Amino acid sequence: MISKTIANLETYLGERGDAKTLILLSADGCHSCDEFKAHLESVESTFSTIQFVEVEVTIETKPLFGPPVLPSIVGFENSQRVLEGAGMPEDLTVANNLLQSWVDGAGFQYSAG
Repeated sequence: MISKTIANLETYLGERGDAKTLILLSADGCHSCDEFKAHLESVESTFSTIQFVEVEVTIETKPLFGPPVLPSIVGFENSQRVLEGAGMPEDLTVANNLLQSWVDGAGFQYSAG
């Protein structure tokens, strides 16, 4: 998983074109964010067609496209949001299933809240 700042995210997504890019929105000191990041890193090789990117946010830098809870994941293709997962699901296979559905050509969302 690579790290990007919110300031250079739009440019980065533009450079990625139609490639699948999963953004993990997290925050410093967020235990659930750290736990979700570790899970995503553990399955990253399974979803090799997706680039995993962590963006740490604060109240001041939280993007408009972001769900209202952290951690959250947002998938992009062609700089367009195509999937979203708000919060950390109790059963992390929910996130895996979401990613698999995306690889298979579908866009979905879940809400852990």
